[in-house]
Amino acid sequence: MKKIGLLCLSLVLALGLMGGGLAYWTDVLQIGGTVATGELDIAFTNAETDDNEDEISLGFDVGWNEVALSDTDDDGDDDQAVITVHNAYPSFKCITWFTVENVGSIPVHITVTVVSSDTELDISISDDPTSTIIQPGESVIFDVTCHVLETAQMSSQYSYVVDVLGDQFNAGPWP
Repeated sequence: MKKIGLLCLSLVLALGLMGGGLAYWTDVLQIGGTVATGELDIAFTNAETDDNEDEISLGFDVGWNEVALSDTDDDGDDDQAVITVHNAYPSFKCITWFTVENVGSIPVHITVTVVSSDTELDISISDDPTSTIIQPGESVIFDVTCHVLETAQMSSQYSYVVDVLGDQFNAGPWP
């Protein structure tokens, strides 16, 4: 019995020494960090319209167009433009100039789209900034021209939407 007690005591001592040796050679290193992400945000900061009628030289000015900017994502910035053409007739032409600013904190890659279900309108973008990368605080200017075609109906009002989509600057497609 003495031998078993001595053996148990020796095992306890050996395990204790091994634990002490293991603790002596073990260490823990903790690493902590903070990641702050940027904000991707663009906005229409200006929109102006005009048309091809001049009352002084033409003797009439019956058609007009207007632009309404709106905040569709409730972030406090105007991100959609709706252009409405009033009292137009075939060959009436209007133009809307836009300024889009990067109001976020990271560069943004933009794409401009025009949406219209009216086949009576021929709409084009001049100085199209699609695929442009805008740095924070910088802006681009472009214009959208609308020409009313011969198929236009009398007493009709036409509308179209200009959307500017912003993606991370490192997302494709590239020019």
